[in-house]
Amino acid sequence: MAALYAEGVLIDRDIPKAAALYEEVIAAGGTWAVSSLAALYLKGDAVGLDPAKAVGYYQQGVQAGDAGAMAGLAGLYRDGLVLPRDVSKAAGLYQDAYRAGRKSGLASAASALLGGTQSQQRQAHDLILKGQAEGAPGISSVLANAVLGGVGVPKNPERAIEILRKASVAGDANAASTLVQLYAQGRGKDVAKNISLARTTLASFASLMPQDQRQSEELFVEGAAARSAGQYAAFAEKIEGMAPVARVNLVARLVSANSNAYVYVLQNELRRTGDYKDKLNGVLTATTIRAFNELCSRRDKAALCRLGPLSKPARDVFLDFLREANS
Repeated sequence: MAALYAEGVLIDRDIPKAAALYEEVIAAGGTWAVSSLAALYLKGDAVGLDPAKAVGYYQQGVQAGDAGAMAGLAGLYRDGLVLPRDVSKAAGLYQDAYRAGRKSGLASAASALLGGTQSQQRQAHDLILKGQAEGAPGISSVLANAVLGGVGVPKNPERAIEILRKASVAGDANAASTLVQLYAQGRGKDVAKNISLARTTLASFASLMPQDQRQSEELFVEGAAARSAGQYAAFAEKIEGMAPVARVNLVARLVSANSNAYVYVLQNELRRTGDYKDKLNGVLTATTIRAFNELCSRRDKAALCRLGPLSKPARDVFLDFLREANS
């Protein structure tokens, strides 16, 4: 019931009531609700709550042995949100979550360490070896990304692709998704964008993926391939039917695969808020930038949007807006 009040689905949204209901569940021993309440607090001003209080709830869940809370707190340390960035603490918590039953925890720990110092990168590769021995989900994708970027190991794009292909053939759906995304968006001079190969790869390994994951990859390839306003519009219409979290994740991936399709989605959302009244065409015009800046200013995020809608801080502002708009 708390989630319904928090999301405003079926019943009117009531954040104080949602928070109170989560508190009741926690008081009755329902530690699973700690992560949900922390995530609610992380929405901050958008729901009238203090995001700093999320830390205390996550810590409460960690003490109770809740793997979701461990991963949630790890994410705050990894991203430097609310808490100072601390890769070692993030990796430690992700490993705790792995030991507590969160299978993706080891890959998350290795990925976090790869973003740290050379010493931490060596630790990451030790964890990758452990993950390979234990069959930890997502570990092949983490290794491939490290090899592709030359993080802690020699850079070798061909080997990275081979790692993903072998893992996919062995039944790793995460590796297959990573390979599809790599072909669909390309990676500079290292991997050429190849929509045809992305589609072929997806067709070869689609049976490995759950339906939602397969649908997400199909739409991602479609968005990456779009080249006209009509195709952007068809793509935007299709992603409307996705689950909110899946939709936000897809849009987040889209910007590096097809910035024009991303801008079309941005324009479409800005039209809904009344900030954008020009053509929906996927072109980053001055009108689009002004409309986006209006949204940023209204959310007290103008400083994060100074470098333009395609910059990482500005994209994060838009994605946060999408999460709230779809919740």
